[in-house]
Amino acid sequence: MKAAVGVAAAIAAGIVAVIVVGGRSGSHDAKAYDWTATKKPFALSFTAHGKPLAREMPTGDATGRRLGYVTADGKSHVVTDLVKSSDVPHGKRYVVATDETSRRAVITVTRRVNGRGLDVRYALMPKRGVTSVIESLAAATTEHFLGGGEDGDFVELRNHIAQQRTSYTCGSEFPMPYFVSSAGYGIFARALSVGQFAFPGTEGLRTCGGVTPQCPLTAATDRTELCFKQASLRYEVYAGTPAAVMRAFTADAGRAPLAPPEQFGAQKWRGVWAENRESFLEADAAKYRRLGIPLTWMHINDPWEIDRCWGTHTFDPKRFPDPGRLVRELKAQGLHTMIWISPLVRRVAQCPAAKYKHVLGGGSAPMIDLTDPAQAVGFEKDLERVFALGIDGIKGDRGDEFDLERSTPYRGAGTLVQNRYPVIYAKAVTDALRKETKGRFSSIFRAGNVGSQTLLPGIDVGDEPGTFGGMVTALRAGLTASVSGVPVWGSDIGGYANANADFTPELFVRWAELAAATPIFEVGGLGMSAHFWDLGKATTDAFRAASILHYELVPTFLDLSRAASATGLPITRPLGFTYPNDPAAWSNELEFTIGRSLLAAPVMTPGEQANVYLPKGSSWIDLQTGQTYPGGQAFTRPTPLAELPLYLRRGSAIPFNLREPDIWAKSWGLSDLVRADRAGWLLSLGNSRVASTTAGTIRYAIRGSRFVIDISHAPREVQLLVLLQGPPRSIAINGTSYTQSAPPTLKRRPAGWTTISPPFGGVLVKLSTNGGSAHVELRF
Repeated sequence: MKAAVGVAAAIAAGIVAVIVVGGRSGSHDAKAYDWTATKKPFALSFTAHGKPLAREMPTGDATGRRLGYVTADGKSHVVTDLVKSSDVPHGKRYVVATDETSRRAVITVTRRVNGRGLDVRYALMPKRGVTSVIESLAAATTEHFLGGGEDGDFVELRNHIAQQRTSYTCGSEFPMPYFVSSAGYGIFARALSVGQFAFPGTEGLRTCGGVTPQCPLTAATDRTELCFKQASLRYEVYAGTPAAVMRAFTADAGRAPLAPPEQFGAQKWRGVWAENRESFLEADAAKYRRLGIPLTWMHINDPWEIDRCWGTHTFDPKRFPDPGRLVRELKAQGLHTMIWISPLVRRVAQCPAAKYKHVLGGGSAPMIDLTDPAQAVGFEKDLERVFALGIDGIKGDRGDEFDLERSTPYRGAGTLVQNRYPVIYAKAVTDALRKETKGRFSSIFRAGNVGSQTLLPGIDVGDEPGTFGGMVTALRAGLTASVSGVPVWGSDIGGYANANADFTPELFVRWAELAAATPIFEVGGLGMSAHFWDLGKATTDAFRAASILHYELVPTFLDLSRAASATGLPITRPLGFTYPNDPAAWSNELEFTIGRSLLAAPVMTPGEQANVYLPKGSSWIDLQTGQTYPGGQAFTRPTPLAELPLYLRRGSAIPFNLREPDIWAKSWGLSDLVRADRAGWLLSLGNSRVASTTAGTIRYAIRGSRFVIDISHAPREVQLLVLLQGPPRSIAINGTSYTQSAPPTLKRRPAGWTTISPPFGGVLVKLSTNGGSAHVELRF
């Protein structure tokens, strides 16, 4: 144990402190997590690998702006001086006085036996009368933060409040009590109750109108504050880069299920329908085919229950005279069916008496109390009957609209059920669908909390308005969800409510381009998005191009989703996550990387220009123009309406199924997601090795005047798009030299190559593997 670490921290804070050694006696292991504790006043400092991590604020008063709590009379209290300490397995137990003579705090710190970090537990004894607990951690002026769950108002948490309350009203439909700091640590609060995080720089507290008063925090300047409405707190302390911390956090909180390929296929729905809704589903599917736009999913959206009587789970015979036939016919066209689900019951005169007697919330449409096991089973059985029609996707809406803190659930306190309800709801729905689909299903869910991410293959980030501001909100919400353990997300292209003057063809196209670079590509809404072809040919053509680009990226999304399920690393990543040591990366929150190698800089404001920052440490190739840029620079990029600025990190490769030009005797299918017999790669000159679950493994290296590519474990047919400004002198494929062919000629040949102009310009190589292997040489 290095006591000097605690002494330095205490001196820096201007305190005379007595250091209490942490949990280990004997020799020092430099790789171990460690901590020190000051006696007067009591405060913990955490270290890893001999370096400081987080530390509790050692000073404070009865405002609660350090380790403290609040009692039922509204008064704030603080933990004061150490009374005694004792050894426990793998750590220490501290008994600490408070400013109430009748109450003490018991704080236990232990090393995780799995090596993932430190476990900190804080409880008040007695707990009677304690309504909230508060933890305060020191923060530097240069520190940046990510996490906190889905939030559409910001990506970087500094200067902000992150609500830990599943609430549509609060704009926190999917909170997660976790954050990671650029200072090399992360915190996961294992708290189920309602709470808040306040990050340094917060000047005013974030309020939610019409809900129970929030956890009592003060404006933070030099600290991060955690507050939860309970009498105890447990949190984990992790160390490392954002990626390392993310691995540890998701190992504890749970990781996303493996999404099937169809999760990444395009989705279509309508928010306003005529009397017979089946005809619109079939007509929209036919329209997509005529327009040559790929499509994977059709939604049966609300209202589909009889007379809009939510909770009956019975199709309205006027709108859906034969839902089973509809699902079968869509399936025969290669389409999957997703259905809108909610936990609401409707209590109005035209609806039958609700069979669910215990409800939460008020008004004419409360929620089924799914904390009642009998009602949860009944809800699940009802859904099984609906899913038995062949439906294999769920659009899970609601579950986040009521203030449950003052309610009386069948089981649990309201402050706990507020955050747990969407998890219970998701479990009932996914359990029912799992039974009917043998586990292969897709989803877009709106609400969630810790545990939801282990159940849901995908989420929707809410009901944004059809404005450029709504698109910014959607991107921020998706990125914050991504860095909080929820990797697969999407938004309604053009916004959910897009029947307004701000909705324009330009906005629709820019949103479609953004969606092309995100895991889920869905379009619908309450306005023109539902029938976007009425916006004109130019808009339709641009939407088609964005749709095809999304399908070309599906192999990359699929690989990254598998990695997310295995490691917790997100698919779409804020620049600060991918490049945490580049200070400028943290301030460019409307750009993101897809994995590590592909960077998207979507146009997020009216006008034909994008604001681009390319992180340090790499060169970047603009896939629209072919131009290479050094990293570490910001610039304004002229961006015509049909362009999405995408940059490939020089020297990297991604699986990418380029569709045009058509060089295959059997063309790519319009809605192909992945194929067992064919795969593609997009790569630039460099030296690396990349493995893909759909495209095998590619190794490539520059050797003098040759660029050598070796492929293994690949499908029979492979296409390589090598980003080059001009053609090579020659190309040899499996030992045979080929001269350049025009695409129509190459289509008739088993192997060869051609050049294509930007966008995505370069050399396109077509080959057949031998037992999954191939060798290619480009000679310059």
